[in-house]
Amino acid sequence: MNNTTYLKLKKPDPSDFYNIADHNDNADLIDAELKRIDDLRGSANGIATLDGNKKLVQKPTPADIGAVPDSRTINKKPLSSNITLTAEDVAALSDVDGQEIKTDLETLTQQSLSVKTNLTTEDLDTVQTTGIYIQNYTSNATTDRHYPVKASGCLMCVSAESKAYQYYVCQNEGCIWMRRYNSKSWSDWEQIYPSVTSGSNDRGTWIKYPDGTMICSIRRTDTVVETGGIVVFFPEPFIDNRYTISANVIRPYEYVACADANYTVSTNVWIYDLKGGSTVGESVEYSLIAIGRWK
Repeated sequence: MNNTTYLKLKKPDPSDFYNIADHNDNADLIDAELKRIDDLRGSANGIATLDGNKKLVQKPTPADIGAVPDSRTINKKPLSSNITLTAEDVAALSDVDGQEIKTDLETLTQQSLSVKTNLTTEDLDTVQTTGIYIQNYTSNATTDRHYPVKASGCLMCVSAESKAYQYYVCQNEGCIWMRRYNSKSWSDWEQIYPSVTSGSNDRGTWIKYPDGTMICSIRRTDTVVETGGIVVFFPEPFIDNRYTISANVIRPYEYVACADANYTVSTNVWIYDLKGGSTVGESVEYSLIAIGRWK
């Protein structure tokens, strides 16, 4: 004789005789199990049951599932039915306030120092809105369009109250130029970096400082003309004739020189013989240093 797996009911073999006691024992085991199941219906940790509409008899309360009760309100509006919330109910901005903020943000964006657009063939005189503008092509950067140099680069514009400032940074050279807009006109471009610039030509060399100071150096060999003087042109012109100039003869040793400061683009150099002889027609090597202003 065998037994069932779970309730251990007796299972007679074909060769076993029928035993009423075994039959009754099986019935008792089944009855006890059914009673245990019935006791679990609707109890804690038990078995849920359905009503005639196939819905749970044991419905959870709002507290059971953490739900908000119907008695709860929002700004004195009960949650027992659909409610309509205004911006004021949830401390949100009204449509009017939101539009004002949007307008303010758009204004700030327009006035912010951010990249606005790439430049093409615009005249820089017309660029007066605060922002950063990129010129990618040297061919577009012409003096006719009021660029300080013919070079691609970056333009920064700052404007307020009918005034504006433009700064142009050259892409390759790294130089920085600046100019101002006031009284409906633009000033000339001024190079503000590098702070010291220099150059040379067939007339000599020059050094310009940002404060306007300029030093011109000249070393030449010339023949003294009959007037006893030599006209010498500066490598760069001075803004006025209030410069200081010094002349020195290198050879012949017995000669001395002096120069005037009457002109902005040139000067006259006179050569004298310390022994009192004439210098006309003589070849003289000499040097000049002039210090004045270029702006």
